[in-house]
Amino acid sequence: MEQRWDWEKAAREYEWLVPWRYARGHDLWYQGGYSNTALNLLDRHLESRADDSSLIDRRHSRPVRRRYRDLYWDSARLARWWEKRGLGLGHRVLLYGAADVHLMTAMLALARVGATVVRSLETTDTMLIDRVLSTESHWAVATSDAARQVVYLRPRLGEHFRVLCADPMAGAASLESAMEEAEGLLDPVPAEANHIGAVVWGDDPNPYAYAGMGSIIGWHQSLKRLLALEPTDRVGVMSHSGGLLDPLWLTAALMAEGCPVVWLSDDARAGVREHGLTKLVAGAGYHPHLPELSGRLDRMVILGEQRPAGHWTSQRAEVVYARADMSAGVYRVGDAGGPLEAPSADRSRVPRSSAEVEAIPQYDSRDREILASVLGLQGVEDAVILPGTGLERHLWVATRQPAAEIQAQMGQDADELQVHTVSVLPETVEGRLAYRVLQAVQNQESHLSVGSLARPLLVEELVRAVHRPAR
Repeated sequence: MEQRWDWEKAAREYEWLVPWRYARGHDLWYQGGYSNTALNLLDRHLESRADDSSLIDRRHSRPVRRRYRDLYWDSARLARWWEKRGLGLGHRVLLYGAADVHLMTAMLALARVGATVVRSLETTDTMLIDRVLSTESHWAVATSDAARQVVYLRPRLGEHFRVLCADPMAGAASLESAMEEAEGLLDPVPAEANHIGAVVWGDDPNPYAYAGMGSIIGWHQSLKRLLALEPTDRVGVMSHSGGLLDPLWLTAALMAEGCPVVWLSDDARAGVREHGLTKLVAGAGYHPHLPELSGRLDRMVILGEQRPAGHWTSQRAEVVYARADMSAGVYRVGDAGGPLEAPSADRSRVPRSSAEVEAIPQYDSRDREILASVLGLQGVEDAVILPGTGLERHLWVATRQPAAEIQAQMGQDADELQVHTVSVLPETVEGRLAYRVLQAVQNQESHLSVGSLARPLLVEELVRAVHRPAR
C-alpha cells in the first residue's frame, strides 16, 4: 500500500469551520484550522442520511439500532447537559468498559463540547485510579458491567469525580436521565485541529494522545484505503480489543465515510446476511470465525500484527491482513515497512519554525518568499498573509516591534502589503476563530461577534492595528 499520502488533499473531504494554514510541515498538521469531529462523523451526514442506520449493535440478544438522527439528538442533548455543568474545551472524561452504544453517544457528545476522551477498558483497581489521576479526568462514563467499579472508586478519588453510566440502578447518574434533564441541544464547538481529542491505552501501560481532527483523518483515510471503502458500503465490525482496535475508534473512522456500521458477535452469519454487509473489519482473535463469512463479503480486513500460519484463502472476498499502528495513529498493512507520518499525535504544543512556510499550499511562490523573509527577522514570532478588500493584501506579524520597524527591515517587500503588528495572532485555543476575526476586522464589518473568543480584548488589539494612523 502506498504510504506517502497527500494529507492536504485528504483534508478537503471534511468540513472545516476555519481553514487551516499549514497542511503539513515540521510536526504541525492543519495548523490554524478549526473543526469538530462530531461535525464530520455525524452532523454533515444528516441532510442525506438522517433516517439511515448509523450503528447497529447485534452482540446481544436484542439488537440496538441508532439512526444518524438518533445519535445526533442524543449526543447533542448530552453535550448541552455537560456544558451546563462546566465541561468544555480541554477537559477530560474517562470512557470505561466494553464499547457499547452508550459510550459511542458519550464520545460524540464530548467531541461536541471539545472535551478530551480518555479511553480505557476494564483494568485493576489501582491502575484505574492511576489512569484517572494521571490524565486529570474529573468525569467518567461507564458501561453497565463496569459501572460498579467506577462508582466504588469515586469516594477514593474525591467528590470532584463524577460518574455517568448506562445502568440507572448502578448508584450513579444515568445517561438516560442526563439527556432527559438537558435544556436543548448543542452544536459542535470550533476546536483546534491539533487539540488533543483522545487519550488511548493500548497493550502497553503508556497512553497515546491523538489530535482531534488529525486522528479522525488518519483513522478514516487509512481504514478507507484498506477496505477500498465507498459510501454505499455496509461494514461489519468484530472486535473486543482496546487501543485503535476498540470498536469506538473503528466506528468513528467508518462514520466519517457515512457508512452504516454493524457490531457483530461470534455468530455473525445472520448479521452479514440480514444487513447486506459488503465489508468487514475484524480483530485477529476472530480469525477462526471468518472463513464462513468470506463467501458473502467483498473485502475483509483482519487487524493483527501479522498473517497467522496456515491461513485460509477466500474465493470471493479479498482478505487484507493489517495492524493498528498506535504510534502513527493509523491502520496499515501488516508488513508495511518504515515509519509513516500521520497527523494524529498531539502536535498542539510544538513551536513553529520559519522553514514551515515552504509547505503552505494556499500561498504562491512570492508570498512564501515574503513570509520566509519576515519569519527570519529578529523578534518575529509568527506571520500570516490574508486577502483584504479588492486587491489589498495584509501581512499580520506577531511581534513586539512597531509596524514601521518591521516595514523598514522588509525593504521593498513591504510595498506589496499592508503591514500590521500585534502581540500575538489569535490562532490558539484562546482565540479560536482567527481567520474570521481577521477578515471581519479587515473588511470593517460593523458587527463582530466575539462570543467564541476566550480573550475578546485581543479583538480590540486587532481593530487598533487595522485603524492605526499611518506614521
